[in-house]
Amino acid sequence: QAAAADAARAASPARRAAAQQLLQSGDAEGALAAYRALVATDRQDRESRMGVAAALAALQHKDQALAEFRQISADWPDFPFARLREGMLLEETGDLAAAIAAYRSAVAIAPDNADAHFTLAYALRRDGQRDLAMAEFQAGLALDPSRDSARQALEGLQAEP
Repeated sequence: QAAAADAARAASPARRAAAQQLLQSGDAEGALAAYRALVATDRQDRESRMGVAAALAALQHKDQALAEFRQISADWPDFPFARLREGMLLEETGDLAAAIAAYRSAVAIAPDNADAHFTLAYALRRDGQRDLAMAEFQAGLALDPSRDSARQALEGLQAEP
């Protein structure tokens, strides 16, 4: 059994790539099945569990996708990307306040991740929280000054009366 499990884990990168290709090509059902098969082999395969959640979201099973992202966050509390994806999905459902909370959590976990700051900044801007949005854009730009779109967004906020 151990040898079979080791062989399955060794094949996982290629199987994960195939599942990702299915998802990118629009075959969310096929991707979900492929990702679930990978997770059945190794419940600690975080990347495949993220794929399950992404496929569920693509299939508009948002409650199930949110539950999966939240479980990933519980299982890997120092992994910000499940919280970012949770926030994006919450925004899609119209719950901007909960999305901002998820983004704040991602920033708290990964304060050196510019994308986390930018994601939070854009959400704060959409929520009309100008000063907080500017602070997050500035924090992100301090980490990654090459992000022209974030710089332009910050300059736009600064130009507002």
